[in-house]
Formats: sequence, C-alpha cells, structure tokens
Amino acid sequence: MENSADNVWFVLTLEVRPDAATSVGDLLRALSGSEPVAIERPESEICWIEGYFHSEVEAELAKTAILFVTAVNAVAIRRSDPHDWSRFWQHHFHGRKVSRSFFVCPEWEQADRQENRHIIVLNPGLSFGTGDHFTTRFCLESLDDLDASGITGSLLDVGTGSGILAIAGSLLGLSPVLAVDHDSVCIEQAKKNAALNNATELIEWDVCDISQGWERQKFDVVCANLYGGLLFDLADTLARIASQYLVLSGIREPELDGIAERYVATGIREKVRDSDGEWAGLVFEMPRE
Repeated sequence: MENSADNVWFVLTLEVRPDAATSVGDLLRALSGSEPVAIERPESEICWIEGYFHSEVEAELAKTAILFVTAVNAVAIRRSDPHDWSRFWQHHFHGRKVSRSFFVCPEWEQADRQENRHIIVLNPGLSFGTGDHFTTRFCLESLDDLDASGITGSLLDVGTGSGILAIAGSLLGLSPVLAVDHDSVCIEQAKKNAALNNATELIEWDVCDISQGWERQKFDVVCANLYGGLLFDLADTLARIASQYLVLSGIREPELDGIAERYVATGIREKVRDSDGEWAGLVFEMPRE
C-alpha cells in the first residue's frame, strides 16, 4: 500500500446534513474499506463524515464517486501523520470501565488496579476499537456473558482493528485466539497492543480478507465487528466457521432485521440482540451436532 510504511493517511472530510450522514457514511465505508468517523454537534444543521485512505489518489477517487451520487455541502482532503492521531487519541481516549469484566486504559495513562476487572491497555494508533463505541462495547459485553455461561475454547476475531477483542478473549482464557484484518497497519498496531498486555504469545495474527474465502478450521466463538453490508455478504462463511457462538456488530439499526433474518436462514439461532438506537449487535448460537 502506498505510504503505509510511513503510516501516512489521507483523510477525506465531507460536510453533510445530519439526515444524510448514514447513507454517506455507508458509501464512504465501502469505498475506503475502513470505519468512517462522524463528527456531530447537538442541534447543528450540518455534520462531518471522515474517511481514511492510504493514498491521496484513493481519497480523490472516493471524493469523485461520492460527489457523483450524493449531495455534499463541502469536501476537503488532508494528509494525516502519526503524531496527528496521537494527539487525537490523547484528547479523546481515557480510561473507563467497559462491560462487567473489563477496564480499558490508554497507554499514556496510569492503569490503577481494578477490583474484579481485567485491565486492557491500548494505543489505538491508526486503528479503531477502544471500547467507547457501541459496536466494540457490545462485543466485549457478549464475551463477558459467554464467559459467565462457562464457554471455553477458541476465538476468531474478524476485523481486529486495535486488537481489543482478541486481547479480551485471551484474558478470559479463550485459546487458541486468531485475529485477522485486511489491513496490515492494523495488524502491526494490534500486535503492539498485545505486547502491552503481555498477550503476545497468546494470540496469532494474520493479514487476511475473509471475503475472499476461508479454508481454515472452525472456532468455538467468532466475533466479527465489521459493517452491515459485509456482514450480510459473509453470512454463509461466518455461520460455517463458528462452532458454538457467533457475535456480530457494526450493524446500523435499520439493517438489523434483514441481517438477522439472513443469518437465521443459514440454520443458526438468534440468541441476543441489542442496540443504542443507531448501532446494533447480534449473538447467534450454533445448532448442536
């Protein structure tokens, strides 16, 4: 990937009306292959959607495609160096309790001992997944609940990002743990986060685009924090890979019923659904063999 060695990204910022944010965000996600960031202000008549690209050419092509199909008030492309992201995270990311068993703490803060909680230390770098957003929090809570029910065995984390779910699974005793992402930059940052948590030897990492097929073994628990369209397309694959439980997140509320029906059609049973009114998650249980 162009510029990936230097961890330089190009940020495409789009100014849109709040009622168009979801559709523009979905399009930007499809074009960039990564999760866009929405910047909103209460009661404002505009908001901003940011997408992240490895090269300026990719950002320019995405801008042209978006302007061709949708109305955008304003658009800008800027270069983002690693220190820009460091400043962003240090301003927005602070230690917090996430789910029943986890306390997530940034590398630059002192992680005090937490009663009956696992501490996950993170530096997100250029990836996402701090436990603050519903999508990641739902997965952590689901892993918590499965652990409380006595689940053991292996874990596959699809679209690992910062590595937080793989690290959480290893702290709960799931083994072996495999974390995959299509982006090599995310995998490198996730490995660093594993080292911060003394989990380097507990997790296997791989740069892998699961949409191109999966020829490996099944896993007892599969977590896929992706986005709705991709989850819909991957239904047969993910349902086949999971042998006990499948945790899905990154689903927009309007997509929830359709995605749930798509997975139930593969022969698995819906166990849990939850949402915050905008984002949603699902847990499925595999049929007993």
